[in-house]
Amino acid sequence: MTRLRVCTWNLKFASEDGPHPWSQRRAAMLTVLNAIDADLIATQEGLDQQLRDLDAGLPGYQRVGTGRGGDSEDEHCAIFARAPISITDSRTFWLSPTPDQAGPPAWGSSCPRICTQLNAEVMGQAGTTPLALWNTHLDNRSAEAREHGAQLIAADIARYRANTTTGAVLFTGDCNCRTEASEAPYTILTEQLSDLALEADDTAHLDTNSWHGYQPIRHRGSRIDWILGSGLGAVHHYAHVLSTPDGVLPSDHWPVVAEISLPD
Repeated sequence: MTRLRVCTWNLKFASEDGPHPWSQRRAAMLTVLNAIDADLIATQEGLDQQLRDLDAGLPGYQRVGTGRGGDSEDEHCAIFARAPISITDSRTFWLSPTPDQAGPPAWGSSCPRICTQLNAEVMGQAGTTPLALWNTHLDNRSAEAREHGAQLIAADIARYRANTTTGAVLFTGDCNCRTEASEAPYTILTEQLSDLALEADDTAHLDTNSWHGYQPIRHRGSRIDWILGSGLGAVHHYAHVLSTPDGVLPSDHWPVVAEISLPD
């Protein structure tokens, strides 16, 4: 089986305003990402120059994803991938009644919301395995927008699976809601996909909230940043990575990492 490490991380958009400017966080974020050493890095909130800074500090990766304002405008749900993953195509769609068009906020959301979808082939000893990934940032304000967004993504995954019967499917994102049956996005998406935190042979720091807001660590087990999947051979490890290089918090979220194997 081919082993991969997958990371999802809300980067906290780059700004020089306030007590945590990007200029003071950039080096710490790259230190953490290089230490995690993931094959797939799914991000949320990254702005164009911020993502270019990561490009410069993460050699060997290919990046895909469009800003929610279209092209490179506004925040992205960008995905970074490296060998043995070879990207075959990607697209960004909007979580709105017109998903193929950049537009205004939908269903009471605080801003336009997007999902970046990637198709790839993963090279293993026995050949290549298809891999598809959906990466999103659901709304922080509107439960209706979160539910409709999850429904759009779930429908897109279902269409893909109807046409591709082999390979792995992954979902990553800051979903702004907990991993509970009472939360519509979690219920909708786990009808097709497994919560990899519950499938892992080993876990670390899942009692720590994945969003900390630059506040002291809270051990309430609030997981709003998820990695879900199907068609995997194994889930070896799943963790919230509590890393603060030189005492610097790189973001207001902890990165979430899953180590998985794909079947040959």
